[in-house]
Amino acid sequence: MDKNDDVYILLQKIGLTDKEIQEAVERNKFLTKVIDTDIKRRLLWLKEYGIGLDKVKDLIKENPFLIIEDFTRIRMIENMYKSIGLENEDIKNVILANPHSFSINPIELKRYIEIKQLDNISNEDIKKSIMENI
Repeated sequence: MDKNDDVYILLQKIGLTDKEIQEAVERNKFLTKVIDTDIKRRLLWLKEYGIGLDKVKDLIKENPFLIIEDFTRIRMIENMYKSIGLENEDIKNVILANPHSFSINPIELKRYIEIKQLDNISNEDIKKSIMENI
């Protein structure tokens, strides 16, 4: 990735070092294909949950896919978490504890929730299970 690239500059502003950016790009080649506005949209979404740039840096180092995930997919997962009672603070904790929590397959998450509900497990207990196993 070129050091003059808008995404590279944005990642530097977040606080990633040249080495950390290179490692993120090696793990996620798509970082070289996105535009900075795509990443900014995800950063604003994280900010809505009170996740500042200091934490975003750690999230990117753990899961560089988080900042380029399809936003429709992110919203689907977010809505499923909310449908079982996760509040904004819970979702923030899920993201911070498991940066891969929004890189999962939303169909699998939906299936997991539906199976638990068919087994007459309450949404509160499903929520607890998700929060305990992140």
